[in-house]
Amino acid sequence: MRFFKKTLNTILKYDEKGFSMIEVIVVIALAGFALFALSSLFLGTNLTKNANENLLLASNLASDVMEHLKKTSINYYNRFEDLLESLNTKTIDFDDIFSVGASYANLYDDTIPNSFNTLPDSLNQSYIYFEALDRDHNNKATKILIKVVVKWKEFSREQNNEQEYSVATFIIKNGLGYFLK
Repeated sequence: MRFFKKTLNTILKYDEKGFSMIEVIVVIALAGFALFALSSLFLGTNLTKNANENLLLASNLASDVMEHLKKTSINYYNRFEDLLESLNTKTIDFDDIFSVGASYANLYDDTIPNSFNTLPDSLNQSYIYFEALDRDHNNKATKILIKVVVKWKEFSREQNNEQEYSVATFIIKNGLGYFLK
């Protein structure tokens, strides 16, 4: 292999001997910097992918629980009235809904979602928040705010590793049509 020969006013002269030691070190250093940059980019992309997957799981879980609560509100609005009784707010942990023999298992009438197996500690940290926004003359709640909050931990984040996703809706005793009249 023949390299370029520079003869006029140059410091380095190339011939058939190959690369100098300095050139090899510079190439190795540049390759090392490039690999370091690519590995940090890959790590950042992987962490973002995991965070997005967890957010998607949390949104699906919150929407699923909310749909079951809406179905319960259509068929059994009195359960929510009895749940609040004279309280204006009530918070129910997911443990009280999804555990075996749970006291509020009637709020969710299906099997436990598989999302709990994927989101770390979400079963222990998540909750449903009920708030009576309007009451009638008998002190029964006629308009209830329901907020499903799913919390989980992301181990890939050093600071603020607790993440949260919430979905809220209003449940009205006589339905939305009656409310809009």
